[in-house]
Amino acid sequence: MAELSQHHHLVFMLASFVLGSLIGSFLNVVIARLPEGESIVHPRSRCPKCHDQIPAWLNIPILSWLILRGHCRACQTPISPRYPLVEILTGALYAGAFAQFGFSLAMLAVVLMGSALIAITFIDLDCWEIPDEISLPFIVVGAILRPFALHVPWYDGLVGALLGAAFLWLVRWLFWVLRRVEGMGLGDVKLIAMIGAFVGPSGTLQTILVASVTGTILGVVFIAGRRWGLWSTEEDAPANGDVTTGEESLADQASSAENTSLDEDEDWTPHPRAIPFGPFLALGALSHVFVGRLINHALSTVTVAIDRWLSSLL
Repeated sequence: MAELSQHHHLVFMLASFVLGSLIGSFLNVVIARLPEGESIVHPRSRCPKCHDQIPAWLNIPILSWLILRGHCRACQTPISPRYPLVEILTGALYAGAFAQFGFSLAMLAVVLMGSALIAITFIDLDCWEIPDEISLPFIVVGAILRPFALHVPWYDGLVGALLGAAFLWLVRWLFWVLRRVEGMGLGDVKLIAMIGAFVGPSGTLQTILVASVTGTILGVVFIAGRRWGLWSTEEDAPANGDVTTGEESLADQASSAENTSLDEDEDWTPHPRAIPFGPFLALGALSHVFVGRLINHALSTVTVAIDRWLSSLL
């Protein structure tokens, strides 16, 4: 019976991965079309260059990209490996959620939040934009679903959303006051509110902590890479909009921002050395869901070690 149960568990994990990869295929459509204002349901999937529609038999997640060897069958335009990557990540999300929570409301909450975060991550990386069409509705979904999924007070998700939004808004405001430069866009504030609605107050704080640490580490790596000549700052600029040149300093940005308002988010353009924060918030949220206890244990261990070290000095 135990072996049969384990066998069924593996089958359901595989089924969850397949379902997730199918959702990932849809997320690829969302990532490509939502920033352009196009419909995500019509027309059918097509090559972005020659617009050749992809038949159903060639629209199989992951496998289609391998069968076509990463090229459009009609015009041979290379197909970005991002497409199978999103499908694999979403499949892994669904399989991991089943492995940890089984078929439950908790799993539903995790896959809904995770799917939204995957779409937001790649849109933010492509366009430096976090669409309200995803983050705002999912704040409501998370706040409603969390009490039923985890048997917590009805206001838990609302507190998490408000806490996260208030914290990042404060950081954004302080950065503006001190530097006259926007440290982050309003999309990040709305994103952490969405995450907070799903993970609650404690999960929100852990998400911000993980995002800040990982973002800082990557920032240090980028700075070191520039100093060692591994890459140039001009190549770091996003390709979708007008941004400041590599020669323009942060001081120049601050000077040009003197007469702008913090609320003029539509006019915000990232500095070439800037890094989108949305993907780090997504990483922090999923880290909390899947390895949150390990992170708490590591923090406790470090805290105890520091406390003992300080005590030894006194």
